Amino acid sequence: GGDNAAEVATGTFKGDLTSAIVLTDGTGVVTANFTGTVDQTITGATTASTTGDGAIVVNNTTGKKVTFASNIGVAAGAKVKSVTVSAAKTAEFQGVVSSLSATLAAGSITTFLNDGHVIGTGNAGALTFGGTNTVINIGRGVVAGETLFTTTASDAGVGGVVITATTINLPSNFSTGIIKLIDDDTEVVSDDELALLTLTNTPLTSFVATKTDTDFDVSITATAKSDATTASELGVNTNKATGLRAAVLAAATQGTDTTLIDAFTTVLNAGTTTDTDVANQVAPQSDT
Repeated sequence: GGDNAAEVATGTFKGDLTSAIVLTDGTGVVTANFTGTVDQTITGATTASTTGDGAIVVNNTTGKKVTFASNIGVAAGAKVKSVTVSAAKTAEFQGVVSSLSATLAAGSITTFLNDGHVIGTGNAGALTFGGTNTVINIGRGVVAGETLFTTTASDAGVGGVVITATTINLPSNFSTGIIKLIDDDTEVVSDDELALLTLTNTPLTSFVATKTDTDFDVSITATAKSDATTASELGVNTNKATGLRAAVLAAATQGTDTTLIDAFTTVLNAGTTTDTDVANQVAPQSDT
C-alpha cells in the first residue's frame, strides 16, 4: 500500500500479467486497476493478506476484455474487499471469485466460466449487478446442479443482493436441469427483481428463472425444445433441427473440445441467422 499505511494506493495494469498478485491494505485500501487498451490476460492468483484487503477494478477500454485466468481471493480463507466490473466494461473470470462484495455495473459484460463464487463473509458484503445493457455470460464450466453465486454470508450486509436489469446467456452444454444463480439464506428476492432478469432462450432450449427456497434463491431451469419447435424457429426441416441438437449434445457429452462447446454457445445465443447456417451445415441431408 505504499510507504505509509494510511495511503490509498493504486496499481495500474495495462497489459498481460503472469505472476501472482497479493493485496495488503494498511489503513488505506490497495486497488488493482486494470485499464488496458487491448485485451488483457491475468495469469496467477490474486489474493488478500487478510479478508477485506484489496479492491479489483476492471476499467479497460470499452470493447476490450480483461481475462482473469486464476482464482481471486480464497473461498474458505481470505477474501478480497471488492471486485468491480465498471460500467460498459468487459471481464471474464475463469477461476473462482471470493470477495466481500462484487459489482457488475450497468452495461458491463461479464463471463463466469466456472461455478462456486463466494460473495460476503461474517454477515458482511453485497452482490450487485444490472442496469441497461448489462450481460452475464454463464460459461461451460457451470453445469446442472451447480451454483454460480453463494451469498449466504452476505445476507445481513449493507446492500445484500441487489438485482437490476440483466441479460443472462447460458452455455450450449446446459440443455436440461437446474443451475442455481444465487444461493442465499435470508434475503428474499422480490418479484420485481426476478422480472428484471432476461434469459436468452436458444432455438434448442428454453430457460426460466424462478425463486426457490422460500424465495431466497434464484434458480434457472433448462428445458429442451421439441425438434419441431427448433425447426420452426430456424426455418429448417426437422431432420436439420435434429442434426443440430445431436451435434450440440455430442460436444457437451464428449466435453473435451471446449472450443466447439464455446462456438455452439456463441452461435445459439447470437440471435441471428448464424444458427440456421450451422444447422444446414451439420445436419445429414434429407428430402423430408
